[in-house]
Amino acid sequence: EGILHLAKRENKKVIFTRANTQVSRMLEDFQEEELLGSDAIVTNTDEAIRTAMVYMNPSICSTCTSRVFSECAMQPDNSRSTNINPDTNKPPITPL
Repeated sequence: EGILHLAKRENKKVIFTRANTQVSRMLEDFQEEELLGSDAIVTNTDEAIRTAMVYMNPSICSTCTSRVFSECAMQPDNSRSTNINPDTNKPPITPL
């Protein structure tokens, strides 16, 4: 809970994935207290990464050379070519 208060003070986002039923209920309580955003509880890692990408700083992403997630390929100044899906305008998700 302390980390959630710190994240809120610093305007940071926290995302949880694959929480069991008991933890999910506790996290939902934190959402009601506005310590977690409505998109902070997701079902899988791919969804967590896609959600996190919404909050990423584009200027940091543009200078990153790691590009460890397929979503990173869509960021500016990425020299790697990708196979973009024309229906979703996103690269395919590859399991880690």
